[in-house]
Amino acid sequence: MLHKLLFPKENAELFALRYERQIADSLRLDKQNLEVMLNTMKSEIRVLDYFKRVLLDDENLLLRATYNHHGRFALITTRRSGYGANFHVFQLEEDWKGGTYPREACKLWYTQKGNETLFIDGIESRTRNKGAGSVAMEMLIKEAIVLNITEISGKLCTEHLKNHADRLIGFYEKFGFKVTLHNDKPDEITGEVLKKL
Repeated sequence: MLHKLLFPKENAELFALRYERQIADSLRLDKQNLEVMLNTMKSEIRVLDYFKRVLLDDENLLLRATYNHHGRFALITTRRSGYGANFHVFQLEEDWKGGTYPREACKLWYTQKGNETLFIDGIESRTRNKGAGSVAMEMLIKEAIVLNITEISGKLCTEHLKNHADRLIGFYEKFGFKVTLHNDKPDEITGEVLKKL
């Protein structure tokens, strides 16, 4: 009798039907999500295979794979030369056919000065606010730690500071750099960045 009061047959059938619909909808969404994830993974594997072939031809090239802070897949190639290295960050882009290809989004090059300093010679980004510069900077900081470097430094030029000073300063400060600006001459602003490790 108590059972009948709690779950009349009509309510139990409605509850079961609603539950079945929720399960079916959930499975449909899971299937769609899995298909998207599978296609993404296939694209990433194709790109990795391409870079693997490139690596076989160049013994000075090192490849790393990661995700940027937007969750986008990124590949970093590192080419060592003398007392420095170049990082090239590639991100996956779609072409007009819906295919995926790697596109160089950012490069960072540095020189090692003695046993204590990595000097940033330059950062060049082809994308804006896509996370490629952050991936390159994270790799530089990791590289410095592996090499037992105590500081990373660099110079800021007038041209870059005039065009996008706020963004540039914010970028370095995000990674714990101290930014010092100089305005010694009219219409000329320069600066330095320094991060102690």
